[in-house]
Amino acid sequence: MTSRVLSPQFVELTPPPERMEREAIALRRGWWALGAQGWLAAKVATAWGGLGWSDRAFYDYQLDLTRHSGTLAFLQTQHQTAASFIANGPNSTLKTAMIPAMARGEVGVGVGYSHLRRSGEPVLRAMPTDDGYKLTGAIPWVTGWEIFEQVVVGATLPDGGAVFGLLPLQDEPGLQYSEPMPLAAMNATQTVSAQLTAYPLTSDRLLAHHPPGWIHRKDRQGILNATAFALGNARSALDVIEARSPDTALFDSLVTAWQHLYDTIITAKTDPTTTPEQHYSWRGEAIAFAGRCAHLAITISKGAANSLDHPAQRIYREAIMFTVTGQTPALMAATLDAIVRSTDPNQPKPE
Repeated sequence: MTSRVLSPQFVELTPPPERMEREAIALRRGWWALGAQGWLAAKVATAWGGLGWSDRAFYDYQLDLTRHSGTLAFLQTQHQTAASFIANGPNSTLKTAMIPAMARGEVGVGVGYSHLRRSGEPVLRAMPTDDGYKLTGAIPWVTGWEIFEQVVVGATLPDGGAVFGLLPLQDEPGLQYSEPMPLAAMNATQTVSAQLTAYPLTSDRLLAHHPPGWIHRKDRQGILNATAFALGNARSALDVIEARSPDTALFDSLVTAWQHLYDTIITAKTDPTTTPEQHYSWRGEAIAFAGRCAHLAITISKGAANSLDHPAQRIYREAIMFTVTGQTPALMAATLDAIVRSTDPNQPKPE
């Protein structure tokens, strides 16, 4: 079993995970606690104000943070993604001005480009102007309203490519956000949508240009990264099971299965001989395993698990979110396959 990355002192500074899952004020306090540690631009190079963590160190950090609070982990990964996006872009002025403040949580930045995965007509279009672009359309999902100040957005260009830039996370002429959506899980993350009408994305706010199909290629390059959330969620459920179940054999078997899955994924992340299809299969396995552990935590906790304040209830809801986060058709198929095999012992497991 991996050791905890988070210090006990940090855990004590954050509100209870059940409150952070439901209350935006409590979640903001958890966010500020991460910033106080300087953990909010962890993979960005130290030259730009980040920590320069390795892929493995960052993976274990995300897993351990999810074990503590899946909602806080989900919120901060939006910001971490934005920090890496800015750091990997050509705009050195924005890097110098923003990343050190982002690392400390003094500036919060979300992401809003998952719609680029959708087939059919583009949801958000960008038309070139003399000083950048005009954006028209919608951003269906933006996390962090009243927590983040800005958002990295992606819009489709006339040639099918995409342009990315920074937008304010507040209403302006031509940019209107919805009220926070009522969500069954992670409601405190304050997720909104946006409508844009010829909104100017000026050259000083541009971050990158990518060719058609970029997001699909990116998805295939990082298939296993998000397993940190599923495995962290499963480990959180195992904490509940260990505390409440007298059946030590059950707990030991689950820990063994968790460790095997963790070791397999860590090895696969650096093994160039493994295929994307295998990566999808293991990610589906991690999601299905987390769901089973969350359900076991609910069962062992009995009727108390129906309370909003119960850890098993919060873990179960967070498992819902991690099941569908970043979902693609290939990942959906792999997840369904893993769930079906978990109910049919005659189905072969992936190798």
